[in-house]
Amino acid sequence: MSESLQALQAKVAVWIPSRLGEGYGLNQRIIDEVIADGCQLLITVDNGIKSQAEVAYAQEQGLAVIITDHHTAPEIAALPDCLIINPMAPNQGYPYKALAGVGVAFKLATALINSSKLGSEQKKLLIDSVLDLVAIGTVGDCVSLLGENRDLVKQGLTRLNHRPRLGINELLRVAGLQLPINEWHIGWQIVPRLNVAGRLAHANSAYQLLIAKDKTEARASAQHLQEQNISRQNMTKQILDACSRQVETDMFKHQILILLAPDVTVETDTSWPEGVVGLVAGRLSEKYHKPAVVICRSEGQLKGSARSLEQFNIVQALDQVQDCLERYGGHKMAAGFTVKPDRLEELIDRLRVLAAQALVEVDLRPQLKIDAELTCSTIDDKLIDQLEILAPFGTDNQQPVFISHDCQIAG
Repeated sequence: MSESLQALQAKVAVWIPSRLGEGYGLNQRIIDEVIADGCQLLITVDNGIKSQAEVAYAQEQGLAVIITDHHTAPEIAALPDCLIINPMAPNQGYPYKALAGVGVAFKLATALINSSKLGSEQKKLLIDSVLDLVAIGTVGDCVSLLGENRDLVKQGLTRLNHRPRLGINELLRVAGLQLPINEWHIGWQIVPRLNVAGRLAHANSAYQLLIAKDKTEARASAQHLQEQNISRQNMTKQILDACSRQVETDMFKHQILILLAPDVTVETDTSWPEGVVGLVAGRLSEKYHKPAVVICRSEGQLKGSARSLEQFNIVQALDQVQDCLERYGGHKMAAGFTVKPDRLEELIDRLRVLAAQALVEVDLRPQLKIDAELTCSTIDDKLIDQLEILAPFGTDNQQPVFISHDCQIAG
């Protein structure tokens, strides 16, 4: 969004809220500082659809607001009173609902570019120049890779492999990767190294890498992110091991796993960083095939991160316990929230009841779904080429799984 606006000669300032100090989305402090910087228009990216009060406050101060978001929208009466671009919002007729936050922002940027007085070739160059970021953001957001998202990721991968930006080149170098890359490299190598900036410190360092024009600066930024990522991996493993021991000791009877950092209930120096509890929740959910919630103490508040299964919509569950929460948001399989301090035990009890009711008849044992049976004679280069046509793989478009019988593995 910022690159497109700057290319159209707009004066742009970027504000990425600190996950650790400011949380997600709009708040009054951000609005005040944006106004103090002289801004007249605030455009959100991937947030804001539930920020009715914050948008009203901004408008009272004379600041215009445009919301671009893809998160589940509230009822019409609870929507912010401003221009909203969100395919999930009521009364928006866009036919494809699964765009990532970056995809929605890209749509606005594309519309602005196409409405400009630039020539058709210049417009195409500007739009193509950000497709790499669209691919990274779409894969990183774990949205469906069917429909329009599939096309956006394919186009973005073409851009990444033929004209990678300087920062991405340096990130690939520290990760030990070479072009060409595919969606797997984005999801498992690039995105974790970009995300670690916001998980452990501030996401500005990842942003600076992506817009870097100087090779020395890009190399230093990439190396810093690489070191942070190694640290994040170690933290995640330590916390996951501690949670797993607790789950296997006394939590198997529950349909939802709810883990608390040591300093949530007692005074201790042992804490879990807010930036990694979502990763831990995801690993727990995968490991035990149950919804998982991990709650930590951060900035004096109790903050939780949840990961779920197709059979249990975690945002709908949070809707039913919202009186226990300061704020919350997310998707059906991933969410974040802040707990009212005196309602923690009630929240845990009610979430367990909701999960038990929803999953009582559900077989939660992991299943291996086989797409087809192959004989060894049918496995050749032609088959590999045909399978590549199905890429990019990801949410809703998993790599096919085959089975072959009576085979011997040689070598």
